Amino acid sequence: MGQVLGSIFFSLIFFWSFTFAPGLTWAAQTPTFEIITEEIWLTEPNQNIALYGHILRPDPDQYPDRSFPTVVALPGGKGSGTVMVDTDEYRQLAEKGVVVVGFNFQGRGSGNEGDLTSEGEEDCNGFAGQDALKTIIEHLTEQSYVDVNNIGLQSFSFGLSLAAGALGRYPELPVQYLVDMEGPSNNLVTTFYDSDQEGDQICGHLSTPTDPSAENRLFWEEREAYRYIGDFSGYYLRAQSEEDHAQADGFVDHALEMIRSALAGKTELVLLNGQEMGNPANDTFQETEPLWMPGELDDYRHLASNLIIQMAKRFGANLNEDWDIELKRPFDVERAANGNTLITDGDDTSQIIGIDSQGDVISLYLAPLNHPHNALRLSGGNTLISDTGNHRILLLDGENRLLWESDQVSLSDGSTLNAPNHVSQLPTTPSDPNARYLVSDRNNHRVLELDETGTVHWQYGVTGVWGSEEGQLNLPIRPERLENGNTLITDQGNNRVIEVNPEGTIVWRYPENTENRILDSPVDADRLEDGNTLITDQGNNRVIEVNPEGQIVWRYNRRLSSPTDADRLTDGNTLIADALNGRIIEVNNRRRIVWSYPSTTFKGQHHGIPPLWGR
Repeated sequence: MGQVLGSIFFSLIFFWSFTFAPGLTWAAQTPTFEIITEEIWLTEPNQNIALYGHILRPDPDQYPDRSFPTVVALPGGKGSGTVMVDTDEYRQLAEKGVVVVGFNFQGRGSGNEGDLTSEGEEDCNGFAGQDALKTIIEHLTEQSYVDVNNIGLQSFSFGLSLAAGALGRYPELPVQYLVDMEGPSNNLVTTFYDSDQEGDQICGHLSTPTDPSAENRLFWEEREAYRYIGDFSGYYLRAQSEEDHAQADGFVDHALEMIRSALAGKTELVLLNGQEMGNPANDTFQETEPLWMPGELDDYRHLASNLIIQMAKRFGANLNEDWDIELKRPFDVERAANGNTLITDGDDTSQIIGIDSQGDVISLYLAPLNHPHNALRLSGGNTLISDTGNHRILLLDGENRLLWESDQVSLSDGSTLNAPNHVSQLPTTPSDPNARYLVSDRNNHRVLELDETGTVHWQYGVTGVWGSEEGQLNLPIRPERLENGNTLITDQGNNRVIEVNPEGTIVWRYPENTENRILDSPVDADRLEDGNTLITDQGNNRVIEVNPEGQIVWRYNRRLSSPTDADRLTDGNTLIADALNGRIIEVNNRRRIVWSYPSTTFKGQHHGIPPLWGR
């Protein structure tokens, strides 16, 4: 850590993965465009110098008279903008229909083909460089292929000085948003003075405490992003991980300084990290800690382009994110009517992942969860989650921001939830329009119906007492409210599935005699339209379908390892969370796999040089 500006550029290192994010908003498939790379020389009028750049955009011969959202990418350190955008990540972004622009600022560029050297002398991201960025933005506004209502900037590391300086000094520029990837807020951060790592000079300058001369102070005043961000009236998103790409682990003061400086000024919307973390908007985090991206930003392939997509969508762009996230231990799977699939995955570090029918991850939630057992997308776009290890139920909005959690209320019976492992929303009625939730409260050995005030409206099982007699449960999971008003309960510890009526009487059970040990640690039971019941029999590594008489009429047990959920789809196929195999499979009634996630058919080889950092 603590590298000197321009000496070392960091490559983003990515891992394979799948996930759930713009909130959990389901979206149509993003179209794919044929693209071209346009080499361009642009004259900066104040200095009368020519700047060399690359513009990646949909082929004008194939898409005439169309305008597209546009982003200018600014490298860290004294990096080359043309090299940075000439990567798979930005090319794939352009193929989604985004114009991607990268320029070599004054004196930058290796002189090699595709990376020619711009005229002028290196300005180290000061006023002259910011004026050059202004010229680039003004040029773009004159191009018919640019949607002038959807122009953004993305800066890496010290490139933030260019972005914030230009936007603050020229607030009339038609830039709607800035995505800041861990940029330094002030000269102490840039020089590493604040972390006691200050070493070589940065562009010939040390920090102002080390060199308090007037000349040095004037140099840094041009290049301290916190001074200018508040004069930008658009949207500002700061990306910050727990382990900063340059500073010591845990150093996040520069992120908070940027957030608070923006909120103290004219900035309309201020966000800390993307929708995958769910931090509240326009929050100074004076009283609460924000959620940082776990690990390093480098850990998340396509994070840079996904954040651009999230911002561009706010201004009307039809785009989907593109994530790669490995499944760890999928607990729950839900298939939506449009073919998208929601997966609850993980253990002590978990994630909620949304994928489309092609196997592309289109949404992600990464905020701290502890062994969540299910997530459910509600009709209005909100998401309901049983955060089992944290003993709570969460309700998130479409951008993963917290709307309600069970920790906020006290239950009317004086108890507290203890490892709730499934939650669903019950239909409202005209007489009671308030939301009610059906919850399996595992370690309290009960199933509850409660509302957001904490009022318990119905319960089966004795709180804190396990047993197998009438009115007792042992580690229940995944209750389902049936159309007849009864409740189907997977009574895991008793190795049975029971159906109870509102009065608490068992009206059906499987197996009839649990001493036969037909089931071994069942984890899910769903009542099918024909009256049969689909049961995930985890300990026996199988999924079975039984009729009302208790006869097995269908089963699937081919190479399953601790399956945790199974749903019968409308076409008759069965969707299964195969937990210890780390996969989701869909099988037909002949027990053949017709779809799976992950699948090599959905993943290609990753190549190319990712964006440059540097400080």
